[in-house]
Amino acid sequence: MLLRNVKLITSWIFVVGACVTLPAPMFAQSFNVDLGDEFGTPDVDYAAASGQAGYWNEVVVEQRSLEDLGEEDSGVTIEISATGDGHATANGDSNDVRLLGDQIYGMSDAPWEVHFHGLLNGFYNVYVYAPQHTMGTGEMSVQGQAFTTLPGNPGAELIEGNSWAVKEMVLVDDGELSISGMPGSISFAGLAGVQLVYSKIFEDRFESGMSE
Repeated sequence: MLLRNVKLITSWIFVVGACVTLPAPMFAQSFNVDLGDEFGTPDVDYAAASGQAGYWNEVVVEQRSLEDLGEEDSGVTIEISATGDGHATANGDSNDVRLLGDQIYGMSDAPWEVHFHGLLNGFYNVYVYAPQHTMGTGEMSVQGQAFTTLPGNPGAELIEGNSWAVKEMVLVDDGELSISGMPGSISFAGLAGVQLVYSKIFEDRFESGMSE
């Protein structure tokens, strides 16, 4: 496994304007994120475990804007804090390898963290992907609540509970969503990718409340 150290990047994120109409379309608030840049991004027709095909954003340890599933600017930004990014030995050139083969990572007592800024408020299904090798994710939290630990899959296969997991109906009420992992007793822990799937349930509830 090759790893490289990078400086942590933090910045203030400014969200422009406030919407007084109904929430934006679901398409514009769902995202595919491939963490690490060694093997390129999956194809746009690759849906991974969520069934959500579309454009994949390639992100390393940085802060940058995100494109939506149609590769249009979304106004949402992602901010990564980690020790660095790295990759495993390539196991072919499949979309699974492009997603799982590279990652961000933390080590010892330094967690990796992924922060989304400027999201549409509502409920999201959050899919997380462990690195291809057996580094694992460490003890993960979503929105500050304990989630799960994934061991990772050396064969770069999508296996629930091994290389991926989903936390459903995660509430975003201030435009912010955070995911983190703590290495703990293992030397390294990382994350290979994230899919945010916006749930229309929130929009339906909003419309129902407005009509009552």
